[in-house]
Amino acid sequence: MVFFWNRKPKKQTRSIVSSTSGLASHEGILDMPSSSFPPDMRKSTTSSIQHPRIIESQLGEALTVRSRLLMKLAANDKVDIGPPDLVHVTEFDKYHQVEVGEHHYVTGLDVSSEAMPIAYLNTLRWDQSSNCKNEKQIATYCTFNIFSKVDLRIRFVSEKRFQINVLDYNNSANPVQLSDELWEETFVSGCIRCMVMNRDRGRKAPGLVEYPIGIDNGVQYCENVISSLCKFLPRGIESGCDSTIYMGPTILQNYLVTALLTFLSLVSRSLYHYTVDYLDMLMQQDTRNAFCYRLVQIKVLMASNSYEFQTIKKIQDAFDVFFPNFPSLSLLEFKNIIDLLNLEVEFLINKQDYELALPLAKRATELITDNFQAWYNLALCYIELGQYESALYSINSMPRLSSTSPGNDSSMIDIVESKYYNRPLGSEPVQTLLSGEYNHLFNTMPKINSMELRSLIYGRIVMSKPTNRGGCIEEIWNGPCLTIGPIYGPQGSNLVNFVSKKEVKAIKNTLVIERNTTSNKLSPGDAQVYDLLIRIVHKISWNSLLKLRSSLFVMQREHMRSSVSLNREVKNKRLCEKWLDRLFMDLYDDLKICTNIPLHNKNVENSGLEWQLLGLTLLRTWYYEEAIACLRTSILARFDTVAAERLLQLYISGIYKEDDIDVILHLLTSNASYAARFHDWCQWLTVQTLYKLCEEHSKEIIRTRLYGFYLNNNSIRPLMEKFLDQIDTE
Repeated sequence: MVFFWNRKPKKQTRSIVSSTSGLASHEGILDMPSSSFPPDMRKSTTSSIQHPRIIESQLGEALTVRSRLLMKLAANDKVDIGPPDLVHVTEFDKYHQVEVGEHHYVTGLDVSSEAMPIAYLNTLRWDQSSNCKNEKQIATYCTFNIFSKVDLRIRFVSEKRFQINVLDYNNSANPVQLSDELWEETFVSGCIRCMVMNRDRGRKAPGLVEYPIGIDNGVQYCENVISSLCKFLPRGIESGCDSTIYMGPTILQNYLVTALLTFLSLVSRSLYHYTVDYLDMLMQQDTRNAFCYRLVQIKVLMASNSYEFQTIKKIQDAFDVFFPNFPSLSLLEFKNIIDLLNLEVEFLINKQDYELALPLAKRATELITDNFQAWYNLALCYIELGQYESALYSINSMPRLSSTSPGNDSSMIDIVESKYYNRPLGSEPVQTLLSGEYNHLFNTMPKINSMELRSLIYGRIVMSKPTNRGGCIEEIWNGPCLTIGPIYGPQGSNLVNFVSKKEVKAIKNTLVIERNTTSNKLSPGDAQVYDLLIRIVHKISWNSLLKLRSSLFVMQREHMRSSVSLNREVKNKRLCEKWLDRLFMDLYDDLKICTNIPLHNKNVENSGLEWQLLGLTLLRTWYYEEAIACLRTSILARFDTVAAERLLQLYISGIYKEDDIDVILHLLTSNASYAARFHDWCQWLTVQTLYKLCEEHSKEIIRTRLYGFYLNNNSIRPLMEKFLDQIDTE
């Protein structure tokens, strides 16, 4: 593994050579002595890194497709966090005397200047076998700036010859010029993409390399990242938000805050304290945006789970300082205070003080009627206080969130699937390259024989194995990684679309398949409401919930039948929202499946897929013990990264209680190996699981157990050691 980061002062000469509408172009000479690079970077100048290689059908098509996509998304204001960074390489096929294009995607590279992207591109120029440069190779690095809505493209020929183009998608007559501020925006944009995409499989596409934004480059670097993110907090709303979770971006509900909190969860716990102090300093320096910094500061304190008294004091001070005249607030102040109220309610809910939280939750919904989080908190308080009628009324009043996110459109998944990637579907990978393309590829990978190379090609994507086989567990890499491939995109919530049709058809219970199809997948907003309904079911039973619903609501279909002559009973009921009616039906189907699962029948022989789907259905309906049993059985039949991730999430939340550390470590390392095979070096879930393990066991015990597991494996142990070194429980 070779990582690329370390923000260094820029040393270059640069001159504007052209300027047209929507495009600013700059050329320069990079003057960076090798001593300015971190150790890993200096090593990389003599050996190439391994990365996915997406072979183009037409030279440069990835660059063209990216431009068209960004133009389309920008025109419809749906750029979201933008696509992952694109690395495009043009090589010369000496045998056929033609240029060949290939590319891959990257997140987590330091793009605070052109230095690190150029170092990365320079590494791609080295032939792994002969340590000689491919002088005819031209590489391009593209990274999208969320704030200025521009795509920075670095065209690299050599250290002495490179060009930076700024493609403006704002339809502005004055093109955006390259500047330190633009680079800072681009760096923060890259941090946001790295953090958001690593936690969301639905945004990932095959051919993606995920670096950990320099997290293991030392505490000082991490402090620099935090400082950059915090300074941009007043512009957080510009970064947008996930429309499947929020109605719209606010001071707290935006991608920038999400990225900051995710980054903090990956690094030393001491950096929470640094962040709190840094935000205090910003409040003094930038009094105009003091409320913004204070809100995020409270959120950071809550996320740390270590500063309860300080959190209470900060919340109270925020009301006293920023909203002394609460009854006479303006509309803008209402929008600001709703975040603060929701924070206070969230804090009380975490403390299970529902009686104190209830009036505040009510007040929040009265101030802003279309805030999903406020209505969710109110319904939750009613449920925990046993006021189920009021809870259902609150649920029915919730604003409807979007079922799809623009992030799916900008993630490149559809394009990669339609043009390049073929799923193995439970069999060996099948390549679709032309003979000339394959021969050129084979000549550029001389250390691999033809049979091994064919096992790496999924359609037109070469899933190269990481350098030095980092993170390798043979039975994982040569088993499910080979036959299932990367799990990604909106369909990645289960394996239905990643295994053979024969295995899917073998499941006799068609309702299990139907309830776990992509079309029936709950959106994040619907999933939250679904959980509220399940919470009620486990408190009063399904039949009692149905009776309560019938007494309060008239269903859409009933309303249509009685619309001509409404009787008095119907007139006194509220109309149940169509989406809520649909959720009741989904819940009924899931409960129907759960009540008919023969878990204790020893003669039952289900496939790994069926056990997985049963486990996921049981998980949705909060039958945790049974769900865990099914998911573990699924993994025994065939290692399943979806089931493994759900089990690890249950372990982190405390629902899955496992006294045997070896069970969790084996599950964790297998899942980490699967992620590493497809170039995920960030691994948020792995780090969170290690933090949880460190709450129960010392690092020394964990290291000893890892050494005992993998005594002769010099691939997975270094990877897990790196993640262990990354965390600090002090």
